[in-house]
Amino acid sequence: MRQYTLSFAFALVSIACATSVMTVGRDFDITKVDQIQKGKTTQQEILNMFGVPWSKTTQEDSEIWSYGYTKSVGRATSFIVTTSATAQAYSKNLIVTFDSLGITKSFSHTVSGDTTMMKIGNP
Repeated sequence: MRQYTLSFAFALVSIACATSVMTVGRDFDITKVDQIQKGKTTQQEILNMFGVPWSKTTQEDSEIWSYGYTKSVGRATSFIVTTSATAQAYSKNLIVTFDSLGITKSFSHTVSGDTTMMKIGNP
C-alpha cells in the first residue's frame, strides 16, 4: 500500500500546469461603435463611450484618436514525459477622426482572434 501512495504522490508532483495572461492597451467596449455617427458624434461623446484614447495625433485640420487592446493567453502543461503548449490572442482597435469642430469625420474598427478569451483571466 505504501508503494502505491508514493507512486501516486510522485505522479502528482510530476504534472505541472501554467497559464499566463498578458494584456496591452486599455480595454474598451467595442459594442458601442454602433452608436458613433459620422457628422454628429462629438469628441466628448466618444470620450464618454470609450474613455481616454491611448493615442491622439493631428493631421492637417483633423484630430485622430486611437484605441487599442490586445489580450494573449498562453497555457503550458507538462506531464512526466510529454509537454504541450497553446496560445490564444484577441485584439480590438478603434480609430476615430474628428474635424476642426470636434465632430466625428470618420471611424474604423477591427476585432480579431478568439473572442471567447475575453473572459479569461481578467487582470
